[in-house]
Amino acid sequence: MKSFFYILLFLLPLISHGQKSMLNDTEIHKTIKKGLDKTYNFEFESAKTVYAEVKARYPDHPAYDFLMASQLYWEMYYYDSHKEQSANYFSHLQQSLSKASKYLEKNPKDIEGIFFSMAVESSFALYFAERREYMKCLGHAKRAYAAMKEGFTLKEKYVDFYFSTGLYDYFVVQYPETNPVYKPFMVFFAKGNKQRGITELEHAAIHGVFSPTESLHYLANIYLKYENNYQKALTYSQQLATKYPDNYYFIVRHIEGLIGTGQYKEAEQYTYKLYKTGKESFVTRAFIFYGMLYEKHYKNPAEALRYYEAGVRHANQLTQPVYDYLSFAYAGIARIYDSQGNIKLAVEYYKKAAEIAQYTSIKKESKAYLDKHK
Repeated sequence: MKSFFYILLFLLPLISHGQKSMLNDTEIHKTIKKGLDKTYNFEFESAKTVYAEVKARYPDHPAYDFLMASQLYWEMYYYDSHKEQSANYFSHLQQSLSKASKYLEKNPKDIEGIFFSMAVESSFALYFAERREYMKCLGHAKRAYAAMKEGFTLKEKYVDFYFSTGLYDYFVVQYPETNPVYKPFMVFFAKGNKQRGITELEHAAIHGVFSPTESLHYLANIYLKYENNYQKALTYSQQLATKYPDNYYFIVRHIEGLIGTGQYKEAEQYTYKLYKTGKESFVTRAFIFYGMLYEKHYKNPAEALRYYEAGVRHANQLTQPVYDYLSFAYAGIARIYDSQGNIKLAVEYYKKAAEIAQYTSIKKESKAYLDKHK
């Protein structure tokens, strides 16, 4: 969600046509970039101090509350504190939306009002999508799309719009493929094209001014989760893990690529770094990665099973769902039971994986096994 701000920082001075805007203020521009980089690297308290400068100078602008929501988004992942902090997260998003609405009341075409409305509605949609609250997600997505359409015609003038159009073109096709419950509602949205979306994101990653980090993030995710191309994903995740060594979410993605390409020793080093955080969300992922390493690298199914089961126990205690990693664990457990000749338990765990899987590779693996053992 921070990507919205990077694009806005670049575009508003160019397209505001002289209107008064906080983002024509080059000093606050630098302040916001500094805070975002600290947020990316999980330096949360330092980021909050920086964002306080934004509030002090522009108390009535929607920027501060959106920045704080962005901060909380990452912080909740790090501490698995969604239960404790989600109300505060929603509050900041709603305050940002209310302030943006005041801009639109004065001028329905106000760029900042439109932009922050899009950003907030997209953030709500993402939050509910991660929890599979489909109708809530769809309502916010439709409102975000209404504002987002403005950007479709601007990418040739402002390169950072390749990021937002790339995301749209890819996910408007991919998301209903992965989650068929959304297919009946896609008539409300313009058609996309996955390959065009990837090309646009790659263009933004290379040529963008403020969108390269988010473009790299989404490209790594796309190649891991949907395209099943681990080598390609590594070209992006390596850059993120190097630039933001304390962003454990980026490290998680990098580990996936390393395991997928058989670079087990390096993957194990990063996995130990996750485990040493002591943060439940990342410890959970570390257990599941250890399961994969003991299964694929050390060829020790008993130890792999122990780690997979530990990962499942920890995952079920988290406040933030980790369906992707649970599906990894269930599929791993299923493979181990299959190797032991226990078809009944293998089928049971592949069914569990199939119910929650978002990764194309896990969906295909589970379906193939269950079709074979009907």
